[in-house]
Amino acid sequence: MILSTLAFLLACQAAVPPPAGPLFAEVPVAPHADPPAADVPHTDAVQIQLEVQPARGATQALRILADGRLQERSGAALALGKDYKVQARPQSEAWRTVATLDAAARARVQQALLAPELCSLQEHYQPSSPVGAPTTVVWTLDLDGAPRRVVIEGAPMVRVPALESLQALINSVRAPPAPSSIWSAAGVERIARCDANAVPALRPVIQALFDPAVASQPAAGVSGVAAVVLDIRYRNGDVETTRCRLYEDGLFTCTRDGAEVPDRRLSPSGVAGVRAALTQTRFADSSADLCP
Repeated sequence: MILSTLAFLLACQAAVPPPAGPLFAEVPVAPHADPPAADVPHTDAVQIQLEVQPARGATQALRILADGRLQERSGAALALGKDYKVQARPQSEAWRTVATLDAAARARVQQALLAPELCSLQEHYQPSSPVGAPTTVVWTLDLDGAPRRVVIEGAPMVRVPALESLQALINSVRAPPAPSSIWSAAGVERIARCDANAVPALRPVIQALFDPAVASQPAAGVSGVAAVVLDIRYRNGDVETTRCRLYEDGLFTCTRDGAEVPDRRLSPSGVAGVRAALTQTRFADSSADLCP
């Protein structure tokens, strides 16, 4: 490892000027961020940052910190719409931790950053002819203390093999968080680690909950006085993304940007229909994990 580091520094010494300051300004980590491994000092030093700027749509960014935290930042978040379909909604562009790399993955990233071909990267790549709706990709790499910034215009038509290899490595070390949902009713909690619509014990409940015949526009505000009939928490990995509640008085709420807001109001018969579906499917007697 020491010999490869020395060779890398000799190869890059002439090509990369010494850093004038920190590679990145420190950015506060979201409150739910996973901690780094216990044997790795906590640090906000960034090894790799990748930012994708589409011609249309929200900018998305990903970075790997030296302590193994893999973070993402996006101007849009996925949430459930009123038709129970996933929709993209604007959100604040704060970094959030989505995974923490283990020691083996951290070593692979460090070794990849010693690749000699990274020293010869150009600062700017662009297509030889105009590209419709071009996407710009900006890489910033910490090459053993020497920052290297690379801008690629016209991706994916413009290809840079060295960075494609680095992207493949990032994809391989990042285990995408598995979506799941936790359903709670009358003190009974069950988890679905699959599409809830495909779970026999939940399908009638979902149909009753989203039946347009028993729903109306809710009044503004959430009183918080009525008892909760059904509580649903949607997660990506260990991160809760949306939480919805049906109250005894028929109010159905979901979280929006961290706040509980009214979504719809069910009629008394609608609330009774949800209760009947929970009884019909023997929700309380189902297994703790609802997915096969």
